[in-house]
Order: sequence, then structure tokens, then C-alpha cells
Amino acid sequence: MNIGFDAKRALNNHTGLGVYSRNLLNALFQHYPQESYHLFSAAINEELLAELKGVFRIHTPHTVLNEMFPALWRSQGVVRDLKANRIQVYHGLSNEIPMFDSSARHIKKVVTIHDLIFLKEQQQYPFIDRQIYKAKVGYACKHADVIVATSEQTKQDLVNYFKVSEQRIKVVYQNCDSRFFEPVTDTEKQAVRLRYNLPNRFILNVSSFYPRKNQVTLIKAFASISAKTNHHLLLVGGNESERQKCERLVVELQLSKRVTFLSNIPATDMPVIYKLADMFVYPSFFEGFGIPIVEAMASGTKVLCSDISCFREVGEEEVRYFDPNEPSSISELMLLEIQKEQAGANAEKIVKRFSSIAFAQEMISLYTD
Repeated sequence: MNIGFDAKRALNNHTGLGVYSRNLLNALFQHYPQESYHLFSAAINEELLAELKGVFRIHTPHTVLNEMFPALWRSQGVVRDLKANRIQVYHGLSNEIPMFDSSARHIKKVVTIHDLIFLKEQQQYPFIDRQIYKAKVGYACKHADVIVATSEQTKQDLVNYFKVSEQRIKVVYQNCDSRFFEPVTDTEKQAVRLRYNLPNRFILNVSSFYPRKNQVTLIKAFASISAKTNHHLLLVGGNESERQKCERLVVELQLSKRVTFLSNIPATDMPVIYKLADMFVYPSFFEGFGIPIVEAMASGTKVLCSDISCFREVGEEEVRYFDPNEPSSISELMLLEIQKEQAGANAEKIVKRFSSIAFAQEMISLYTD
């Protein structure tokens, strides 16, 4: 079977949708190597391409017009390339699919919708961006043969905002990279600790820096208990403007010696950092899924996160929950868990729910049904 993918995120995004895309592609090739996988992307990051472990045919724009206007190729021109390569199933991995004409009706269209944050947290998005996202998701919901939601929360949002029939939506939880389940040696831990000058005891947060990720409240919560513990706070993420706001707050609270910011960590080092952490704290106001929670649980690290529906869905009883609106709710739980010295999640249980084979099996069944 010839299966095509919108690989823009897989080959260009280090986090979020890029992680989802690469995890799926690697899972599919690992468990179904007999299929033919085609990746369509106007740009390619060689570092991210190297994270794909399998045989994938890469397709880029090959006309002057498409090279000049890659967005146009991705939304329309790519359809001609799909037909030329006899693609039987096309999977839009990040909330959209191209505009198919009647000559491409034989191609099965699958789309993954990750979340509708642009509608639920409108103040965080410029008006024009919201209109573009709404149009793309609306078109995908109308024309896709199968809609994949990353959580029951996203499924319900699609029903509420776009009036999609529940029967057309399939909830498929994404997998966690197998590296997070694998043990690491003390030597590896020490090497990573020295490489990034990590403290002996620290609380970890891994996330992009946006207002809805709520790192500001986490920093305030940590400040209120910093005198009661020798732990540090480690924030791993990009360099968005919200990070600068967080860095200023750390200075204002006189926590510069207790709070560390890191970015651009190689994928091979992240599992070790999770395992070195005493706990992982994720205070986001809204998510479509929450893969860092799964990564932390897979690493056997204690997880504290916001009491929101999709996190309950993912973490179940393996996670401790707090009110993300209240710094005191976060700080009290962090201090309690520090004092308890309790172990983290049961990794064996987590691997059954978020394994690569389960992820691949569910997707292949959607492609072939």
C-alpha cells in the first residue's frame, strides 16, 4: 500500500506536532515495513530527518511555481504529486489536508486533529490566524474520510465547534518514543548531568513557552516553597517571548540561582533528563493530549499536572493533580510529594497504553478499513 503523509511538521518541528508525526512514522515502519511510505514536505531539516528510522520516500516541490509558493503546493499542488505516485491513503498529520479535486476521489483522506486551542483560547491568537486555522480544520472535517482525534477532549470539541458526527471521529492515543522506557546507566546519567550542569535535585517542566503553558504560575509556586526545599526548577523549552517573561520573573523573585532554562536538547538526552528529575510538573491550562506527561510516566518519574480533562484521560490514577489557576495548589502538592519521596508511575502499565505497536495497529486499521 502506498501511504502519503503531510510531513511538514515531521521534518521541521522539534516539538509538539513534529514529535507526534515522527513517532507515528517510526512506529509504522517498525511494525509494518512492508508498506510504502511517502513524505511530502517543502522543506527538510536534516537533523529531524535523521530521527526517522526507516525507508521513506521524500517528495518536495518540483516546479518553479511550487518552489516559490510552498504553501500553495502543500494545499493544492501536492494533489497532482499524490496521483503521480499512486498514493492510496493520504494522512494530514497536523489539522489539515490539501484541497482534493474529483480526480483524486480514489485517495483515502485521513486527518489528525490535535486540538482546537485557537477557538478555546482565542486571546492567544491573532484574528487572521484564527480564521485561517478555522477554515483549514473546517475543510478537513468536511472532506476527510477519517478524522483522528488525539483525545476524547478533542473529539468532543470537534462535535461542539464543527458539528462533526461522533461516528466519523476515531480517538487514537499517540505513542511515546521507546527511548523513554529504556533504562539508563549511572554513567549516562552523570554524563548528562555534567553536560548541562544540572543540580542534584530538581523539578522538571518540558514545554514550549506560551501563556497557556502557564510556566509563570509554576515559577510563582516554586518561589513560595524554595526556602523549604533544596530542589531547583528546570524549565526546558524554546525561546518564545513568554520565556523572556519567565526569565524576568525569575530575576524579580531572586531565584536566578535556583531556576535554570534550557533549550535545543538533543532527543537522545531528554529521556535521561526525565529520569534524573525528582518530579515532572505540567501546569498547562489546555492541551489536546500532553505527550510530555506520557514521556515522564514512561521514565518512571513522578508526575504532577493540571486537573483538566485530557490530562485525566492520559494520566488516570498514575498522576497527581492540581488547580493550574492557583499557585498555592501547585506549591502545596509539590512540597507534599517532595516530602513523601514516593516513586513515579508504573512504566509497565504505561507502555501497554502508549506503545508503538498499539499506535501503529490502530492507524493501519484506519488506512485499510
